[in-house]
Amino acid sequence: MTTDDAHPTWTPFDCDDQSFEYLVVHARGTLRPAGWPAHKPSPDRSVPQITVIVRNPGDDTGLGMIYPDGTNVTVEHARATARMFWETLTGKQR
Repeated sequence: MTTDDAHPTWTPFDCDDQSFEYLVVHARGTLRPAGWPAHKPSPDRSVPQITVIVRNPGDDTGLGMIYPDGTNVTVEHARATARMFWETLTGKQR
């Protein structure tokens, strides 16, 4: 379920009769302070985060959702991500 930079491990799963793969990536992301104007560059603050990336089996790229560091990622997180991006991933409306 996790990755090192050289050999990511994609985990297969099914969601609503559709097959996908997911990958969990631990990284640091930029934190925008609450109330910070979107048009201003944010200060250099970063926090640990987890990204769950979902793709169609064998695709080179996928779409992801960010979760707080420490989240115990399960297949349910992957399914939530797939459902969020359903039309883009499958080309079908839900």
